[in-house]
Amino acid sequence: MRLDSKCGSALLLWLAFTCCELRAEVSFTASTIDTGVSERQAVLDAYLRRDDRADLVVCTVADDVRRLRIYELDDDMRLVDSPVVDVRLPDDVVTLDVGKLGARDAILLFTADRAIYFDPFEDTVRPLVEISSIYNNPVRGDLPVLDLFRDINGDGLSDLVITGFKGVSVFLQESGGNFRAPMLLDAQPVMQLTYQGSPWYEPRTMFVTDMTQDGKSDLTFWQSDHFEVYAAIADGFDRSPRILSSNVPFQFDGVGSVSFRMGEEDQSNLTAKALYSLVDLDGDGVTDLVTLTVNSQGVFKKQTTYDIHRGRRGDQGTLTFDASPTSSIRSNGIQFEMQEKDLDSDGDTDVVISSVQLGIARIIGALLTGSVDIDLNFYRMENGAYPQSPNASRSIKASFNLSSGDVFRPFVLIGDVNGDRYADLLAQDGDDTIKVYEGEPGDRLFARHPKEITSELPRDADLVKLADLNADGCQDVVMRLEKKNQDNRVTVLVAR
Repeated sequence: MRLDSKCGSALLLWLAFTCCELRAEVSFTASTIDTGVSERQAVLDAYLRRDDRADLVVCTVADDVRRLRIYELDDDMRLVDSPVVDVRLPDDVVTLDVGKLGARDAILLFTADRAIYFDPFEDTVRPLVEISSIYNNPVRGDLPVLDLFRDINGDGLSDLVITGFKGVSVFLQESGGNFRAPMLLDAQPVMQLTYQGSPWYEPRTMFVTDMTQDGKSDLTFWQSDHFEVYAAIADGFDRSPRILSSNVPFQFDGVGSVSFRMGEEDQSNLTAKALYSLVDLDGDGVTDLVTLTVNSQGVFKKQTTYDIHRGRRGDQGTLTFDASPTSSIRSNGIQFEMQEKDLDSDGDTDVVISSVQLGIARIIGALLTGSVDIDLNFYRMENGAYPQSPNASRSIKASFNLSSGDVFRPFVLIGDVNGDRYADLLAQDGDDTIKVYEGEPGDRLFARHPKEITSELPRDADLVKLADLNADGCQDVVMRLEKKNQDNRVTVLVAR
């Protein structure tokens, strides 16, 4: 049979369109392990022994005893019930982290004065460096994971970044797993006073981004009225900071400072503006500046705005920012964290913002129903700017019980779980359902109708994360299931 040329062209067009629309089906292999009764558990993933399969590092605290267990995945990508390692950690361990030490992932333990390499399979420790930290004492009933071991110079090896009371000490890792002598950056921690008048310290925000226009990431801090930039050089970072002023005015460094200050002041007529981030959003190789502004006309009448100020290359490696924002993302109520993701795999950075609208009617409704809607808005960058209205929106429902104090805060995760290069949206719906909106090209960003995955889920978004557990490029789901005075568990959903 011979097709008419027009019919043939139409058929080819239809076939091409159909093939473009084909996506891998979303499915997961689920498994759960019992980790015992504990006050708190921390779960990390690391490629400790193999390149194609991660181990799960589970740390628990019960009756002031700190234990570390290693669980492995079998050939079917299911967690094996019995740990391959079960050891007690020293009582003076304050925190821990995982990162790249030499050629492989490693576990580092931190005391008040040392960073220590821990080999769980040999049950041996090796002190790496002496440190001076603001984290001086173990937390009773907890073993927090802090981001102290990370790559800041782009060489693929994790470095030590330790905040002390005199500043930030940076230990750059060399090949072979050794560390250079520390350099002290003059960035003392931020001190606040609690409502009871007690001092409270937190690290000053360190921005790792190119501020000198040489293609290398520098270390930058905001100090009252200027940036201090420790420029990347051949053997590390310049010990003397370069001073860079900002033509974009703001009052605070970090969103936490805005929340802290607004909680102490009359909110009937108040505007607070903070530096949110320094990051190249439009992909032109120049760092942009993002601010967050909260305009309050009362407790129930607020408007929040993210302003993106485009960075410009100046003479002799200087960097300036447009005084007027290139894009502004505004909403009534309170906007939460702005997530930066390339949702449609086009090389541009898109943003995801969650928000809650306030108002007396909404507050009364929330009290009557015990729930509140959280809006999720997705903005796709196009031609170096974001639209005024979101390209896509979704809504999730959080709930609370005033009698018991129980709060249900559903998780929202964004990552490629089906291997098609487009970011997928995973939104929790109740105690046992994950709605997976598959990513797709174009302004819509996600499929209209979700696939549903059934599994027991936690009631706290902080207990869920995405991680690639089998090096296949697809994100997997790791969940901590915790109930007071009951056996805790860990569930993993490995994408397949």
